[in-house]
Amino acid sequence: MEKAFFKTISDIFLDFVYPATCMYCGAKLGGGKQICSDCWDELFSSMKLTFQKNRADFHHLIGEIFFDEVVTCWSYTPEIGKLVHRIKYQRGKKLAVLIGNMVGEALKDYSEEWRDGIIVPVPLHKVRYRERGYNQSNLLSAAIASKLFLQTLPDFLVRYRNTSTQTKLSAEERQKNVEGAFGLREINLVAGKQVVLVDDVITTGATMNSCASVLKEAGAKKIVGIALARPTL
Repeated sequence: MEKAFFKTISDIFLDFVYPATCMYCGAKLGGGKQICSDCWDELFSSMKLTFQKNRADFHHLIGEIFFDEVVTCWSYTPEIGKLVHRIKYQRGKKLAVLIGNMVGEALKDYSEEWRDGIIVPVPLHKVRYRERGYNQSNLLSAAIASKLFLQTLPDFLVRYRNTSTQTKLSAEERQKNVEGAFGLREINLVAGKQVVLVDDVITTGATMNSCASVLKEAGAKKIVGIALARPTL
């Protein structure tokens, strides 16, 4: 509780020293906002859910594909790239929750088949978690779950290895980098269940597939991946 108090004081001090401005247009903001109303409306209107379930959609992956479908919410434009970077690296916890709420609302019309589903975030390694102070996928997952009235298991998947960042790796290197990197804290929670696996972005699908492989091994019936956007490699 004491730690949370000092964290709040720190946030207030930073907001005072560095007044908030819209991350897109630079307009001055109040109330802890990071995006102005006009840019927020534009972000909402630019959302386009894309459903990918064919092998051709993930042709970079070698071997078996363990997830059944992936849903992305935006095209990966420079603006969306900026949004993802803010969420991950620039005190973006509140923004992650707001975006998660937006995504959850958009998915309501498609979530009927997930009624017995469990939402699971892609985990960070403990070293990276300590550096960042939070896992953006946890925050996105919790917000999406609250809108879809689904259970979320934030610490269910574990990243055993502190893998190198995927950003500058080739498709083949990405797959090797995350191979065997994930495990489960318990193996009996997803048997016969549909799992909704949440990450901020998906590129080749290597990370999502590595996570999905251990979930399928534990008996998951179906795995749907959700990501904010998918950059091209």
